[in-house]
Amino acid sequence: MTFCYDAKPELTEVYLGTLDEEALCGKKIGPEEDSKCTSRDESGLGYDLCKAQNHIWIENAIKGVTDKLDGGLYTRDREEKYKMN
Repeated sequence: MTFCYDAKPELTEVYLGTLDEEALCGKKIGPEEDSKCTSRDESGLGYDLCKAQNHIWIENAIKGVTDKLDGGLYTRDREEKYKMN
C-alpha cells in the first residue's frame, strides 16, 4: 500500500507486510459444518475491497481468483474494458 500527502506530494509512504488476519478476513464465528474452513463475519476489509463498483488494473489479476470480481473490470483505466478469456 502507498500513501501520498496532498500537502507534500513529493512524499510517498510505502507499507510492506500484511494487514492482520481479522482486519482483512473478519472475525471468526466458527467452523463450517463438514469443512476445515472457518466461517467469518463480513467485518473484514477484504469484503469491501472485493465488492467495489469498479476494479482498475485488472491486467494484474490472478486468473480464476481476482479476474471474476463483481463490478466493472478495466485493464488499466476506465477506457479499456477487461475481456475474460
